[in-house]
Amino acid sequence: MGTTAASATGDEVRLERVPGRVELTGVDVGTEDGTTTISGSVSNVGLADVDAVVVRVVASEGVTPVAPNREYFVGTVPASDFVSFDVTARLDPNTTSVPLNVSYVADGDRQSQTVAVPIDAPLTPDPSGGGGGTGGLLLPALGGLLVVVVVAAFVLVAWRNRRAGD
Repeated sequence: MGTTAASATGDEVRLERVPGRVELTGVDVGTEDGTTTISGSVSNVGLADVDAVVVRVVASEGVTPVAPNREYFVGTVPASDFVSFDVTARLDPNTTSVPLNVSYVADGDRQSQTVAVPIDAPLTPDPSGGGGGTGGLLLPALGGLLVVVVVAAFVLVAWRNRRAGD
């Protein structure tokens, strides 16, 4: 399973087994309709294939794994390669990270590690109960007011010109 690396110093030759090892890379977090999706890659930074790779959302305070992807079976990741994954969770407001467990088999041994994926902007409840606050409506309202003023000025100028012609 593992790759053997050799190094030599003087008259001594030393052999080492270098198994596969995974890291999560390119992780991105997005939320839609109350479900948070964590996407990224399981990258094999070792020198041998890793097998039976599974990424799971770990249930914890403020984090609940939810369908459709509470866990994702990645499978085999070749040496110096990567495979993408997507997992889903429901997060409580003000949650700052999502724990993901990555388990795999390297050189015949089951490995497991848990990684806390930070949430860039914690989910905070909207105090107004709405979605966008006033910032989302201010620009269209100002644009509408500008249109009304321009139309009113045009009508006023046309009316004065018509009266002056009589």
